[in-house]
Amino acid sequence: FKPGQELTAGCCYRFSIAQDAIQSCNNGAYLCEKVETNFCTSQPRPTPKSNLVDDRWLRTIFDMPIKLNESSKHSFRLQAGPASQFDEEESLADLLKVAAWFHLDPSSNMFWVQDGDETLITGNAQIQDNKDGTGSVSTGAGLPGTKIYCAYRPEARGSGIPCFDHRSFETDMCSIIGNCPDKKRLPCEMVMEAYYPPGLALKEGMGSAQVRDVQRTRKCRPPHLLEKAVLEVENERLLFKWSEAAEVANPLARLWLCKSASSNSGRFCIVHALPVGDPSVSPCAGGSASCDEWALDLGKAASQACGQLELRVEKGAVRAVGGEDDSEESRVDLSNIRSCLASQVQIQELPGVTAGSVGCAVMYDSGLVEHGAAEDNLMKDIHDVHLSFSLSTTKAAFLQRLLDGPAKTPCAIIPKLAHRFWNGHEATLFEYVLNGGQLYIAGGRINRDILRDVFGLAVQEGSAGNVQQLNQQGFDNEEARCAQHWLKELPVLTNLESVRLAPMAA
Repeated sequence: FKPGQELTAGCCYRFSIAQDAIQSCNNGAYLCEKVETNFCTSQPRPTPKSNLVDDRWLRTIFDMPIKLNESSKHSFRLQAGPASQFDEEESLADLLKVAAWFHLDPSSNMFWVQDGDETLITGNAQIQDNKDGTGSVSTGAGLPGTKIYCAYRPEARGSGIPCFDHRSFETDMCSIIGNCPDKKRLPCEMVMEAYYPPGLALKEGMGSAQVRDVQRTRKCRPPHLLEKAVLEVENERLLFKWSEAAEVANPLARLWLCKSASSNSGRFCIVHALPVGDPSVSPCAGGSASCDEWALDLGKAASQACGQLELRVEKGAVRAVGGEDDSEESRVDLSNIRSCLASQVQIQELPGVTAGSVGCAVMYDSGLVEHGAAEDNLMKDIHDVHLSFSLSTTKAAFLQRLLDGPAKTPCAIIPKLAHRFWNGHEATLFEYVLNGGQLYIAGGRINRDILRDVFGLAVQEGSAGNVQQLNQQGFDNEEARCAQHWLKELPVLTNLESVRLAPMAA
């Protein structure tokens, strides 16, 4: 090394000075005797650092590969409280009264990628793991010898090959009931202190440093209404959504549910100037862990809730859970509730599924479903046929619904997927159908593979052939003459493949 160069931690060096290395400027006499010495620099302590992702995933990342200390119980402490109570000059320990110990678990969002272009490693590749976050492909995937490393890729769930880099850990803060009012993220304007005790992890016998790290959730913004609502005909109530988990701020503030001005039937209000504190308004419709969804009991007036509707809530009616700022006036057009024509005629049903049936499961893991027009149109059509359903927001939850069997889950719907999820779970899907469950699979290249892998059905790709697509591609003369008689939009449900097993004998 050169003079002035920083020494490498955890290394040993030999330092020597020859007798003739330094001479006097006056008479040239040697000023030093020969010197030799050996010394070692100390091994650095592993140091953890926290990082809050999407106001939900608390990541703990050490600055080097480590091994957890068995005597430490692998636990760190979290203290939390409203940010409004926090003063930079005061001690967090005095303010953050809520404390809990959490176990350090390896991150479930780490997957192998190629070194360089970060291409995700998929398929049946055999991995040589170096136990330090790096590795190589030994066989499979057409990439033998390729250098790879372990990277944080949440979107790869269901398609990538999981890995552990021996330094990254992750805690789902919403796994504890009550932590996340909307089941998706922590409340706004929270402050959390993660305390990592000394010796929590080891590196070559050296215990990790004691660290206190502070994280904050997003800034609170007053809630506003979203264009998402479901009419539960059997319960005579309207479920509507806020942008944030919300609580009543002023129980005397009013709301209206009216026919939109653009409605053919003219404007009139189904619900007029109803205080949000009225018993027919139910905050947190799904319980204390889902306060972004509220319910409005319509009673017999539910039969009038169809066509173009407008929901309006007066200024100051609500505030974010844990927030201080009251909402502005909020209004939203609800156009996908129910067709007024459909409310007067027999409802078109999915094959074999009774309209208004309870318990159908929709696969809705955000990391697996392909988001876009196909997703929106499918959800619209499911609402239009008034199918009672629930969203399974994780792969595990959807598979559990299938394992519950047809008695509890009469039908299951898989939207267009961006990633595979059924590897290793083929028997779950097969046995669900075998036992009488109704499985509906939306079109898509990845979805087609479910039919092949699970049921041995070969399905070729095909074009939907709807008017929207033809408008982009252009018409020939014969198509142009017929076009005026076509439906202007075909429902997404025309692309569903209903899986039914042929009769079998033992």
